[in-house]
Amino acid sequence: MSNPSFKNNPIQDSPQKMFNYSFDNDFELLAFEMVGYDPGSNVLRRINVDAYGNLTTSDITLTAALDYDTNGNMIYYGLAEIGSAKSAPVWQIRKFTYDTNGRMTDRQFAGGTNQFLNIWDNRASITPYS
Repeated sequence: MSNPSFKNNPIQDSPQKMFNYSFDNDFELLAFEMVGYDPGSNVLRRINVDAYGNLTTSDITLTAALDYDTNGNMIYYGLAEIGSAKSAPVWQIRKFTYDTNGRMTDRQFAGGTNQFLNIWDNRASITPYS
């Protein structure tokens, strides 16, 4: 039986930073994505809740792109379908801002939308972020 391997994904952030990134200001709680390992298919699957409260699963088909400032703070976080070009208008991009103590103070979406229609390569010049 195979097990998931994360050898090629080095940890770049401390657990505390990951908790900070995961805080949802609207609901004032930590927001994590649950996944489960499917040994039959040797894949990770998202765990979702449907309209009736039933747990369902789906394949993870997104890849992430990250960009950091000189202090090691994640400034941009992008999601797109696996295999997407960074020059294609298929990215959902978030921008993070920090105070002088390195605490995250804001998270905003590129173009003011959570839709997958931005270009990762243009993340620094996209306006507005809201």
